[in-house]
Amino acid sequence: MLHDAFQKGLHIVVVGDFDADGATSTALSVLALRALGYGNVSYLVPNRFEDGYGLSPEVVDQAHARGAQMIMTVDNGISSHAGVDHAHALGIPVLVTDHHLPGEMLPAAEAIVNPNLRDCDFPSKSLAGVGWRFI
Repeated sequence: MLHDAFQKGLHIVVVGDFDADGATSTALSVLALRALGYGNVSYLVPNRFEDGYGLSPEVVDQAHARGAQMIMTVDNGISSHAGVDHAHALGIPVLVTDHHLPGEMLPAAEAIVNPNLRDCDFPSKSLAGVGWRFI
């Protein structure tokens, strides 16, 4: 998914979380993408007190206003059904990367990376979101 975004030159907006794990995950993701030579990336760390937790429809609207052509969540998104659906309604694909426990139903994102998915055999189920950025 990221490779396709790179090839097409899509503007990726990394949507982080308000806490320390989310902020460091966001910074590391943006820096890594830029170090790989991909400069068409920006970030958004919503205020959870104003915007709620995760990829809410309001956060998607903020990313859309910044020209998002793809959204990559870090440290959030595993329970963001409404936000993912809203992104799709706007034509924006979503890559969810999160370490929080998933519910019974997963959001309809194009791709989900989470060590706690049922079929994931990664041994460290408690690795923080920023740890996933290193992998």
